[in-house]
Amino acid sequence: MKSNNFIKKAVYKSYKDNLVMTLRFSAIISFVLLILYCVCAMALSVVNSMALGFFGTLILGLLFVILFCYLLEPFLYSYFAMTVLLNSPSRDDVRMSGYFKTLQIGFNKPVLKSLSLPSTLVYSLLIFLSLEVVCTLTSYEILYNSSETYRQLFDTLFNLYSVGNYDEFNTYISSNIDMLRSFLLITQFISSLGAFYFFLYRSAIYIMRYFLVPFSNNLPNAFSTSCFKETVRKNRKYFYDNYYSIVWVFIPIILVVYSASFFSIYFLYLQFSNFIIIELSSIVITLLFILPLAPLLFNLYVMMIDKFGAMYTNVINGHLFDQIKVLKSNYSELSKEDQERLDYILKQRPDFKKMYDSYDENSKDINKENDKKESDKNDDKDNHK
Repeated sequence: MKSNNFIKKAVYKSYKDNLVMTLRFSAIISFVLLILYCVCAMALSVVNSMALGFFGTLILGLLFVILFCYLLEPFLYSYFAMTVLLNSPSRDDVRMSGYFKTLQIGFNKPVLKSLSLPSTLVYSLLIFLSLEVVCTLTSYEILYNSSETYRQLFDTLFNLYSVGNYDEFNTYISSNIDMLRSFLLITQFISSLGAFYFFLYRSAIYIMRYFLVPFSNNLPNAFSTSCFKETVRKNRKYFYDNYYSIVWVFIPIILVVYSASFFSIYFLYLQFSNFIIIELSSIVITLLFILPLAPLLFNLYVMMIDKFGAMYTNVINGHLFDQIKVLKSNYSELSKEDQERLDYILKQRPDFKKMYDSYDENSKDINKENDKKESDKNDDKDNHK
């Protein structure tokens, strides 16, 4: 078994050896990221002048984040695939043109589904909203009880809103916007950083699934995702010990760069402070810092895949064998369409067919053993008589 130290040394050595080439790949995805950011920032600036309000701008910002993710994922996969090739005997054949050719593979459904972006984005949004509520209530309690100015601000806003005087309510907000921005500054920072960190953390784990696409060919995505989670859960010490031995490098970079970007943009451009734009800008700047380091993670998974792939295959085979036992036992009760579908799958996947056939042999062996035990019992009874 390879020790963590050996794997770490191999990961960093590979990163150093391939640095020139991987920086070129990183530059491509960074360039695409900047183009998307410019488009989003301009669109949000236009929308901000239309006075859609906080929630309208938030929804539009979320739509842009989703667009970011799905347009960038093929570029991330190509970055990953080229880095893997640099760790193979074919490393001398790796060219920039190969990066763009691999993009086509990145748009395939099995690859696009590997990172489980929909669920990751939903969880990130829930974390953002949860932290937003907790931080807002906490800040409100602290400021209301410690600052007479904020107490008067909150009481006035509450009274105007409760009597339905919305025009004066909006006017009062506009005249006290600096105080409200200061109130929202920390809540927005903590909420966005928490959601962004979770997104990176989960996505980094799921990048391992790029390797597992061939292992789960023709399997439903929900099933392969469940098997991946189970593999990580059953082997969490092996996985996370190796994972954090490399990923710890990213954590201070993310915290420092995001914090510095967020507060610098806020205080330098206070008059234009739209928190959605500040958060998106901070995310993009942080990604630009960590993308050149991404091959560290890719190299780690190259070192882990042989052992982890065997673990993953065992989990899949265990579940499939259980399903095959059920199907084999109830084959005659299946509809004709289900029988034809099962026969087609077995024809396409020789490994499944082997498991399917082996169930017959295992059943026969079990039946023989049971018959033998029953026969021995009968013999014992006859001897007693």
